[in-house]
Amino acid sequence: MKRTLLILSVIALFLSSCRKIEIIEYGTQVIVEDGKILARSVDLGLPSGLKWADCNLGTSSIKSNGKYYDYEEYDVVENEWGNGWRTPTKTDFEELIEECEWEWIDNGDGVAKYKVKGPNGNYIYLPAAGYRNNNILFEKGEYGYYATSTLNGSSLYVLQFSSTYYDMSISNIGYQAGGDNFTRTIRPVIE
Repeated sequence: MKRTLLILSVIALFLSSCRKIEIIEYGTQVIVEDGKILARSVDLGLPSGLKWADCNLGTSSIKSNGKYYDYEEYDVVENEWGNGWRTPTKTDFEELIEECEWEWIDNGDGVAKYKVKGPNGNYIYLPAAGYRNNNILFEKGEYGYYATSTLNGSSLYVLQFSSTYYDMSISNIGYQAGGDNFTRTIRPVIE
């Protein structure tokens, strides 16, 4: 008992003194910064074994949109979280679509989202975060646009959804004449 308390005390001291670390907790990878848990990996029981973060990049809340990123920033996951975390590919989202149950939830609180439940019963929420164009937010609460790291020529694959559908689509990379800058949310994954 004393040894367990000592180990827990050392871990707590270590966590509170570190800026950013990753630990393994019962097979779940946890991102910790300044002693606060930012994100957890969720095992949905997918055939690939891929785990999904419980929140979008740029937030620690499962109900928040997080930050919006343009296509040149889609390696930001590795830079911010490191140790195997990455932006999902088109194939990763296709597996999520094919293997999981999707339930639209809109409680009228402005945080409409899909509950995505895996074969093992675990689930994540994907908020309908909309997108940003020149720093103006569009379609929040109505549509979700989640970036992949998969390009198709000058287009980017994105998971796009509303209350009536969810599927992969191809989207303009985001830069057009006049400087329009389309940015989308990212949901990190880890092997």
